[in-house]
Amino acid sequence: MKRQVKIIILTLLIGVIGFGFYAMEIEDHYGDLQKLYYNSKSGDIIVNKTTSEFGIVEKNWKRINIRTKEKDSTDLWNWVYIEFG
Repeated sequence: MKRQVKIIILTLLIGVIGFGFYAMEIEDHYGDLQKLYYNSKSGDIIVNKTTSEFGIVEKNWKRINIRTKEKDSTDLWNWVYIEFG
């Protein structure tokens, strides 16, 4: 019985650490845009207020890509800060 408890506790601990690394990677990559990452889903429409450009969100488990009329796919951070900043 003690061995099973240790295995369960170790598994939960590894899961918590893994989720922490995942959340830290999202925070490091998106910074101020991480709230947008967590609240959006694939198929949402997004507007860049700086350029008045529309895009469609394509989200996977680590990144958000924006599909626009001019470009096939651009990372959210690049779409907001690099290309038009």
